[in-house]
Amino acid sequence: MESDEIIIRYYRQPIPVMVDPGQNHRRHERDLLLGWIYQGGHKSPVLNSFPNARIVAKV
Repeated sequence: MESDEIIIRYYRQPIPVMVDPGQNHRRHERDLLLGWIYQGGHKSPVLNSFPNARIVAKV
């Protein structure tokens, strides 16, 4: 049985970003990008306030 490798990388200084929190919010919000999780060829951001949001831009 083959196991997927999970790599977690955190930044020393969080990066300010604008995120799209989803349908409950009408506008983009500021958040901090803390790092990334790599699993099975997929990369997911680790955000401070909105964990399931999509990153729109760096601030």
